[in-house]
Amino acid sequence: MVTMKKLLLSILLCLVFLFSACNLSLFGFNEGYIYSDSGAVLVGGDGKPIKLINNDYATNPTYSELKAFVLIDTTNTLPYVMDGPEAFVCSDFAEELHNNAEEYSIRAGWVSIDYADGSVGHAINVFETTDMGLVFIDCTGELVKTWNGYYYVYEDNIDSYADSTKWDTVACLIIGEVYGHIGIADARSLDYQFYLDYIEAWETYKKLLAEYNAEVQLYNLAIAGKTFIIGSKELTEIQKWESDLNAQEQLLIDMEDDLGDYYYLPFGIVANFNIYW
Repeated sequence: MVTMKKLLLSILLCLVFLFSACNLSLFGFNEGYIYSDSGAVLVGGDGKPIKLINNDYATNPTYSELKAFVLIDTTNTLPYVMDGPEAFVCSDFAEELHNNAEEYSIRAGWVSIDYADGSVGHAINVFETTDMGLVFIDCTGELVKTWNGYYYVYEDNIDSYADSTKWDTVACLIIGEVYGHIGIADARSLDYQFYLDYIEAWETYKKLLAEYNAEVQLYNLAIAGKTFIIGSKELTEIQKWESDLNAQEQLLIDMEDDLGDYYYLPFGIVANFNIYW
């Protein structure tokens, strides 16, 4: 029987605060804070200002170079800490990836996202690639630390699967559209329509998988404790049923190979976003 894939839900509570700021420069690395429209400074989950450390010698990468960097970077493996003095939320993940990229001599941007329903926003990164234009990257991890320990954020009734490497994702960011992201290894296109088709394909897969598992249960009930005579009508029907189930299973396996291991559920509709280089 084919088992249900893990559907990952990034319930990322991104905290944004206001604070004072200063600027520092040393050896070609310029440390600066992110100012809001009101002139205040944005801070991370722990209340400390977000510091973007820019490398004067950083350059724009190709998409292939960016992908290689993201896959070796370990930002996505850090724990998502919801609150307290060690809080580390999406804004902190975006800060970490930005500064790691700049240290790697890759020019990076920090992005704030506002949702149309007024819910808590999100923060990700952006890179201006030389061959694919702006590429948005979301490496916010799913491992959450609370007062009583760690847990993984998934859709209800889905068992956890601790593979933090799957949180290297390409973000799909367009004003007026739903924000979503796809595992960087599965994003065969950066076009938003590819994302929409990808989500639709996952929904189709989920529906077919549920139908297949229900049919397998009926099949198992039908043959349980029974003996079938070779050449009988009953055996012919059972063999036809089994053949159909095998064909359905192969279809699901082919879909899994095409879709990848994880389905990152969509966020809200994007009202606005700001890029800080």
